[in-house]
Amino acid sequence: MTDTTLTIMENIFREMITVIGYEKASEIMKTFGDKPKTEKPKKAEKKEEPVEEKKKRIPRMSPTLANQLKTELTKVGLKYSDDDKKEFEKVKKEFVTYVDDLTEDDFTNKGLTDHMRDFTTTKKPQEEKVVKTEEKPKEEEKVVKIEEKPKKVSKKKEKEVEELSPPSNAATIIDLTLKELQAVDMIATPGGEPTGVYWDAGNGRWIRGPDAEDDEDIVPTKFNGKPYMVGEKSGRVYEDTDSRDVFHGFVGVGKFKNMKMP
Repeated sequence: MTDTTLTIMENIFREMITVIGYEKASEIMKTFGDKPKTEKPKKAEKKEEPVEEKKKRIPRMSPTLANQLKTELTKVGLKYSDDDKKEFEKVKKEFVTYVDDLTEDDFTNKGLTDHMRDFTTTKKPQEEKVVKTEEKPKEEEKVVKIEEKPKKVSKKKEKEVEELSPPSNAATIIDLTLKELQAVDMIATPGGEPTGVYWDAGNGRWIRGPDAEDDEDIVPTKFNGKPYMVGEKSGRVYEDTDSRDVFHGFVGVGKFKNMKMP
């Protein structure tokens, strides 16, 4: 600013002080020095969505399941003694992972015993044997992989561990209604013919569907192109043969997961 401009402004301030007073003028001057601070908007925090943990189909390897797995491994030539606990624990974990990785259809269409057999087949050892060719100068020996035949298991050994089957004590089997049975997420049929008893893999328990009712009607229906008979109240599925009605399971359960009541 020039001296003339400063002089003019001083005169204006003096006149303003005369009119409004010194205190009021001081308050006005202070407002020119203070600049309001603007707060920066806070970034919205990202909330991490909880990841739903996948339920295990075999939450615990019971002694019965462990013994059955050991028997199936023996059939393909693998034996585990008390000194091989660490190795066997590793194989048990591999089997649990194998079952969890199955699709829903593959899991429900077979019993646990069949899944064990499929799994142990993948563990079947292969032996490398050297087969010598005809002696020729400077010809290397060829290495051929020959599958080792599974060793025969004695009948006495086979009887030591029974096939996976529902417990003989009925008190350990939980009775469910048809709707409760259909609501079970992970269910498997034990080996052998269907008896209405299933393994609830999600909760680690044996469960049983409803019995047939005397006054219910049996209605014919078709599923996957095959004729069946279904109980209207119990939901039990039968196959009509020449001699008798053969029980196969329940509507909406296991291999009949997609079957609807007729």
